[in-house]
Amino acid sequence: MSTLTDQEILQQVQLHTPLVETLARHLVRRLPASVDCADLIQDGQVALINAILCSSKKLAAAHFKNYVALRVQGAMLDGISAAWFQKVTIKRGAAAETNFHEYPLMRMNHSTPVIDVTFV
Repeated sequence: MSTLTDQEILQQVQLHTPLVETLARHLVRRLPASVDCADLIQDGQVALINAILCSSKKLAAAHFKNYVALRVQGAMLDGISAAWFQKVTIKRGAAAETNFHEYPLMRMNHSTPVIDVTFV
């Protein structure tokens, strides 16, 4: 768990928000027009804050940036997956789905065909 002060957390959020926005803009270009970039940014910001709170101060800056990028991209894809594939069906006043195995997730063939590679 993080031992960062509120000020340090705010600084990290401000420092990495441009990365979240860049990742959202890159992803939204490869998705249908119905996907709003602001929704992707929102999912990414939540992942960013979670990554900051769960990280260690010992994590090197380059490693942290990669860690954040992976967490943010995963959160954005999870958000799209939830919007496109997951639903709750009500039968006789209760949810028909009983567990996670009944909630489909986004698969590689639904995802974007372009792979971004960054050398550090």
